[in-house]
Amino acid sequence: PTAKNLTYLRARNQGAVLQTLLQGKSITKQELSHRLNLTPMSISYIAGDLLEKGVLFENRSTPIKKDTPGRRGVALSIAKERLLAVGVSVSRRHLRVSLVDLCGNTLKCFSHQHDGEVTKDSLTSQIINDIKELLPLAPREHILGIGVSCIGLVDIQKKTVISTTDFYGINDWNIGEVLQKEFDMPCFVAEDMKA
Repeated sequence: PTAKNLTYLRARNQGAVLQTLLQGKSITKQELSHRLNLTPMSISYIAGDLLEKGVLFENRSTPIKKDTPGRRGVALSIAKERLLAVGVSVSRRHLRVSLVDLCGNTLKCFSHQHDGEVTKDSLTSQIINDIKELLPLAPREHILGIGVSCIGLVDIQKKTVISTTDFYGINDWNIGEVLQKEFDMPCFVAEDMKA
């Protein structure tokens, strides 16, 4: 077994809380503690941090059954409008650039069909223009980053599309680095089948 440091465990537990809440239902800290097999103190710490950051909110409109003595719990919900991302999907036939929330809801999307000859420069230019149109739709601090899904062989560390088959000969396309510099936000690039 591999030892994990405390930072990793906190991030993993925070991720588990968010995944549970992403299933669409408001839930109390007590229910989270029971479902995730974490101590009430751990859940309180995680929830407090996420409430302070505005990622969660207390949903007082959700009815809570009172099964145990003590204070009635308050349901927690994800503030999905506070966690947004830009998604870029490059396929053989289309380019889609979208602003999405954490729950996967598309807030705005630009879709382009590849007509004629496509180059790295033309694709990069179109993606940058579309992202510039999307960014004013939400406060910049709510947009966590940019994710690019592309056909072909991708080096995720270098954020580069190394090679493609039957896609206008596009190779060595460092789209992730270009977008990260242009917009000063994290960018991730992945092969479309793994994205």
